[in-house]
Amino acid sequence: MKIRFKVSAFYYVVCFSFAVLAVILFSAPTSAYAANYYISNNNCSNTNTGNSGTLTGGNEGPWCDFTPVNTKTFAAGDAIYLERGSSWTQEFKPAGGSGTSANWILVDAYGTGERPIIRGNNNATDRTFTLRNADYWEVRNLEISHAGIGPQFLYSTIGHQGIIFKNNYIHDMVGGPNAIAVQVRSADVAALPTAGQWLVKDVEISENKIGPTSSYGVVVMHNNAAAPTNTFQNIKLNNNDLQDISAKAIVFMNVQDSYWTGNRIDRAANVNQAGGTTASFLFGTKNITIANNLFLNTPDTGSTDQSAIDNEGKNDANHFRGNYFANNFGGALEWLMCNCIVPDRLGTDFNSNNEVLGNTFVNNGLGALWATSDTGQSTGTITDNLFFENEFLRDESRFTAWSSIVNNVFVPSPSKINNAANDFGAVGHSGNWSQQLYDGTSYTNLNYDSTEKWYGTTGGYISQFNLRASDTATDWISRAWTAPYSGIVSLRGQAFINSVGGDGVLVRVTQNGQVIWPVSSNSQSISSNDYTGYATNLDSISVAQNDVIRFEVNNGGIDGANDAVSWTPTIAYTSGGHSSADEASVPGHITDLAVSSTQHNKAILTWTASGSNGGTGTASRYDIRYSTSPITEQNWSTATKVVERPFPQISGTSQSVTIPLLDANTLYYFAIKTINEIPNESSLSNVTSSSTNADITELVNPGFEEGIVAPWGAQGASIDVSNIYAHTGNYSLWASNRSDTWAGAFQDITSLLNSKGQGTYSFGVWAKFANHSSGGMVTLNITDSAGAHWYTTPITMISSDEFTKIIGIKDIAWTGTVTRASIYFQSDSSMEDIYLDDFFLDRAIETTSASTLMGDHLVNSDSEFELTYGLEGINEIGFDHIYAQDLTITFDSTKLEYISVSSLKAGFTVISDEEIAPGKVRIIAVSKGSSIAAIGEWLKFVFKAKTFVVPMDVTVNVSAILIANIQGDELEIAGSSLAFKIQNRGDLNGDGRISIGDLAIAGSYYGKTFSDPNWNNIYKKADINQDNVIDIADLSAIAQLILN
Repeated sequence: MKIRFKVSAFYYVVCFSFAVLAVILFSAPTSAYAANYYISNNNCSNTNTGNSGTLTGGNEGPWCDFTPVNTKTFAAGDAIYLERGSSWTQEFKPAGGSGTSANWILVDAYGTGERPIIRGNNNATDRTFTLRNADYWEVRNLEISHAGIGPQFLYSTIGHQGIIFKNNYIHDMVGGPNAIAVQVRSADVAALPTAGQWLVKDVEISENKIGPTSSYGVVVMHNNAAAPTNTFQNIKLNNNDLQDISAKAIVFMNVQDSYWTGNRIDRAANVNQAGGTTASFLFGTKNITIANNLFLNTPDTGSTDQSAIDNEGKNDANHFRGNYFANNFGGALEWLMCNCIVPDRLGTDFNSNNEVLGNTFVNNGLGALWATSDTGQSTGTITDNLFFENEFLRDESRFTAWSSIVNNVFVPSPSKINNAANDFGAVGHSGNWSQQLYDGTSYTNLNYDSTEKWYGTTGGYISQFNLRASDTATDWISRAWTAPYSGIVSLRGQAFINSVGGDGVLVRVTQNGQVIWPVSSNSQSISSNDYTGYATNLDSISVAQNDVIRFEVNNGGIDGANDAVSWTPTIAYTSGGHSSADEASVPGHITDLAVSSTQHNKAILTWTASGSNGGTGTASRYDIRYSTSPITEQNWSTATKVVERPFPQISGTSQSVTIPLLDANTLYYFAIKTINEIPNESSLSNVTSSSTNADITELVNPGFEEGIVAPWGAQGASIDVSNIYAHTGNYSLWASNRSDTWAGAFQDITSLLNSKGQGTYSFGVWAKFANHSSGGMVTLNITDSAGAHWYTTPITMISSDEFTKIIGIKDIAWTGTVTRASIYFQSDSSMEDIYLDDFFLDRAIETTSASTLMGDHLVNSDSEFELTYGLEGINEIGFDHIYAQDLTITFDSTKLEYISVSSLKAGFTVISDEEIAPGKVRIIAVSKGSSIAAIGEWLKFVFKAKTFVVPMDVTVNVSAILIANIQGDELEIAGSSLAFKIQNRGDLNGDGRISIGDLAIAGSYYGKTFSDPNWNNIYKKADINQDNVIDIADLSAIAQLILN
């Protein structure tokens, strides 16, 4: 692998022909409609002709529902209109009919008002809109919801083409992981195309809003995973808004020569799934261009993957250009490849010839790019990308076969990255962007059209993802970025034609009116059929404050009709980009780093976040290191860096990190530094230390994230790790060629049992059969001086669709010392392949379950304040993860007013907070779909202290706490309380008045910050404006209180 980090004028452009798609896909269907049909809730009858939208006499009026449609075969040029404001709970399912390239069949809305609605009855079996073996149909302006499947285009025979699905709204689909908002798919029984054939091609899905919905978003796939990549061709996803999708937002399988451009994918894959969650998924694809999209906020659901794009396998020559990836918990781009024969994969996986060019990566949890590979490598090039990440490549050893990894530029802070699409909005100036028109003389700002959601007019406009050239030959429309500070910037972008029927455009990048790209001419022409375009990437551009960089488009001298350009550039400061005052800011050093727990192979660290400037603000990143020697500033660089680490939270926030793969019975030292956006680095934190456990007191590598290593071994089967399925993490154990029901993998637990001793144990595993459901259990085989003993869990029915938990609780006893013991899975009869993950073996210990209630011990009169409720010490078997809580808070209502409660856990929702009596509030809360670890902070209460002149003592209690697990078992938890004092704001000496005595105390605290160890107990009461520092603002506030 060749890696060079330096400025390069080289930009990588790969072109391919798309002429057929251009003619068919982007052309507005021109049709002399053979017949028009109307459907309405008003003045209608299914005995009408349906040929009129209003009742005009006789039977010339609209149909009432889809019954006449579903028995009719439509002809080329027909149009079916649904009246706006009407709704139906019936499937739209014509008997048949196809249009032609000149005369499409249209389904559209008519009249005024809201879109016509087709909805289900909230049943997973409901269907809404189905076309079978359809050619040249256009569907637009519909609203579809509350069914198991939304619009579906199903094909059983080869050779179909021409679908446009545009400007529709799909939401609230039901049925969980099996529900789909839109699908282009093979029918249940469908042909497999051979070379030169296709099932369907030339499909446009554009300008639709999809979500919120408990379903997949857009799915294009053949039901037979062995279908060739040429099954679906020329599929274009363009300018769709996919938000709050519970499963994958986009799935492409068996697809080639297709596009995703200008889509926004936000908060997709937001519900835990056993097979993993990812915002979008590619398998068996070739030559897919994914350009100028936003991939945002894929959350932590506890699943595997959790990435923006999962390149699962069998993908070749795909292009990722000009996209913006931000805040995806599992990383931005991942490539999976096992180079093995997996039963459900029908051959050897590969991901080859990838191109990753000119993208922007910001705050993605596992880094910008990562790959897993057991025996092989994915291949491709990674060039000219911008990133703010803890790690750009999560593991460089996984990318050694990539031919070029060049000029990928680090940006010191997310605040210094400005992407035109991500910052786009009605204000127009977010991220220092504006939208402008140059008329040959001067630049002026364009006005925002709230209906069209663009700046400008139909004769030339700028939308979130596109720039449509002006009709006036001398005009240039532009995205304009004004530099807030001086510094050095890098530019990234990909400009290409995103419409058909135009005559081409000119593009350029200017700085203060002077062309800086292209470097050798005044503009770059893009021809009318150039859907690849040009990379507009520049580095080391010096800017002064208020310099303006513009990304400009001109119609090329004729007109701007159909001359739309996709172009969503990023500008990022690689140096400078901040005020002179900020230049000197240094993050506060962390003073409370601690080891909260250790096991034989890992340690958990906790600390309180400092700030970007002393104890205030939010820093940019952490550098966390460990060593077997005491860490100092002098040997800091030789200590081992922690790869997977969190980003800083606002100062004062508690944070933690798990450090894996440590050696047993070893003393380790840990330290941390904080880096801000300048980037300036804090001094070394306090150095903490702890030894890992000497004995193995838990199962080793229970989730197989470290591969198949001792003490795991095979018995009567072939075992390997699988990255195809996992309950948690990235891997499970795959047992194949099983010779008996007990065959698979086992772990020697002899030392574990001798260490923990006799008692009540909980043990089990998460299991998934490869093809069929069957029963299974987990067995403990223990040998002592009296012989062999077997303990088993109850037989549990195991699915082939998802992982099933097997759990048993047994009193385990032996005579003398255990001489041999093992844990393993055993099926009741089936010997088919099995996937196993997350074995567990835990001895029940005396419970110390309790609740916590935390907050300040001093609050101001007539002010709101917060208390945090949590759980700790939950050791009861079966309650390590919970689904629901019921609790009551009590307080003196003459002193406090209850304001609100909110959840601190993603996916955990407060259902009710009813004040059942003065000073008594009962709260009921539940998880939405997934279990949550019991220990930790759960709820935030907001109270308001009432007005008092003299200090008042007050107590808040939490009691009657019940928690419930997935089986519906309930556990009562001990309550907790917090006592604190209400003070008159500014009354620091507690004498019931505000005077110079209080001002004197505040003056003596001047300069104290949140990082001082005595802040909470002593100094905080003088922080009148609550900005975590005692400064002139606080002194002035007290002085004003004295005057008042």
